[in-house]
Amino acid sequence: MRVITVPEAVTIPPADGVSSGADDRTITMREFLMIAVNQHAGFGKGVSGVRQGLKIADAVAASNGTIRLEDADHAELSGAVEAAAYNPAVARYLIQFYEAVNAAATETAKAPVA
Repeated sequence: MRVITVPEAVTIPPADGVSSGADDRTITMREFLMIAVNQHAGFGKGVSGVRQGLKIADAVAASNGTIRLEDADHAELSGAVEAAAYNPAVARYLIQFYEAVNAAATETAKAPVA
């Protein structure tokens, strides 16, 4: 199990940093990950790819600063984040999100208390 942790307060400013109207919203970690999931071709190939994409998308949507994924799902999400296309104007800010995905801690299962 891998745990990605990024506080919801971490956001990316509008592309040019200046209010321009329609696209002045910030980007959250959840949106950043959904962009990568939606662009990843592997999540659209075959039933297993679709199921894995939906499982990851559900985990991202349900996240509240922490996203828990099985190791295989984390590896696939990491690959999706690496392969996604990003707006160069905001790419420098996205590095903090990318690093959070790659720095995901390994969570070990706790032994049951006897």
